[in-house]
Amino acid sequence: MGCIFKILLALVTVFLSLSAVNSRIQLKQPEEINVERIPNGPPCILDINKDLPFPQPLHLQPGSTEFWPVGSKSQLQIPRGESLELQCTKNFRLKPSHKSINATCSEDKTFIVNNEKVPFQLLNCTAPVKYKVREANNTCAANANLYEIGFELSTNRFIRTISICHDKSTVNTLWTFNKLKPENVHFQKSVQRLNFSKAGFFDKRNMNHIYSKENQKKVFENLLGSNYVKFFDNRTQFLSRGHLSSKADHIYGSQQRATFNFFNAAPQWQIFNAGTWSAVENGIRRFLETKKIEVDCYTGTWGVISLPNSKGESKDIYLTVDENNNGEVPVPKLFYKLIVDTKSSPQKGVVLIGVNNPYVTMDDLKEDYLICNDISEWVPWIRWKRDNIAKGYFFACRVDDFIRVVDELPKSLKNVHELLV
Repeated sequence: MGCIFKILLALVTVFLSLSAVNSRIQLKQPEEINVERIPNGPPCILDINKDLPFPQPLHLQPGSTEFWPVGSKSQLQIPRGESLELQCTKNFRLKPSHKSINATCSEDKTFIVNNEKVPFQLLNCTAPVKYKVREANNTCAANANLYEIGFELSTNRFIRTISICHDKSTVNTLWTFNKLKPENVHFQKSVQRLNFSKAGFFDKRNMNHIYSKENQKKVFENLLGSNYVKFFDNRTQFLSRGHLSSKADHIYGSQQRATFNFFNAAPQWQIFNAGTWSAVENGIRRFLETKKIEVDCYTGTWGVISLPNSKGESKDIYLTVDENNNGEVPVPKLFYKLIVDTKSSPQKGVVLIGVNNPYVTMDDLKEDYLICNDISEWVPWIRWKRDNIAKGYFFACRVDDFIRVVDELPKSLKNVHELLV
């Protein structure tokens, strides 16, 4: 019996010793991870539609104002041993005391954060990242100021995504500006759409009410009398909050969320919004991916549509008026996309212009809407149905020809004489 007891006691002692050693090893393991000792190997590859956590932080090139580039197949590739900077507005769930994290590629979808190995999907924020709209204190056209949409990380670090030329007196955005690259075709899918925000501007105006179908019906009825029923139907024919800089023109969900503010919107007929306008947006992204070029993209509005009242008189359509009965939030005649390849020599560009009036006739088009020489036959890469006026009649122009009329755009565009095809 005594012999058996001694053997059991020895086994228990060995087991406890091994457990203690294992415990010490596990406690020390995170401290022993050294970024400099990461072996060479393939990069960490993250699919932006499967592997990015939610709420999503900003994915940045460390210390820069640039997002981490997305390659083909909608993937981020982070070389082994290199870091991706992640930013939250509040903090990270995994690291509640941190707003900023540098995550270093270890292997596959595992990253090193503060000497600990962490699956990338655990690196999410406690809340969605907040964007900011700020006034740039620069004029961009007569009666219009420049604004910027982006993410303010510090006093000296602002990650700009969109620039905006806005006329405060008429509550009208003349144009927006953003870069478009070949990889923009690989934008993050299934990002939830948000309600449009005033972003701290527009004074006491109730912008949601101004764009509401209830207000639209009232406006059309007041301006057009009994004739309004020909032009407005709150089920099929109404004005939407039309994105200027498209949601899908931005790759990351954080960037896409920043497009949902009233600076980046204008009244757009829903049938046009979902019709040819959408086809043109998609066509531009495909074209850039095929050509492997980066462009400056200006998206803008021009003019105010007029519709006949019950007496046959033309009435300009604004969604509201100020205290002096001056029109605000105009319904544009035209929406356009102007793109310029600034890296070509000489620079090349093209303007794609859509008619925001499903009731226009061909005679009206020729007289009031075709503001520059139509060169659509030279732009075969856009698939539009030009005979379907209801879904949006489109035409194309040279950049220098277009801005002779739309002169609120930057004057440097006058030097773009070559056609981008």
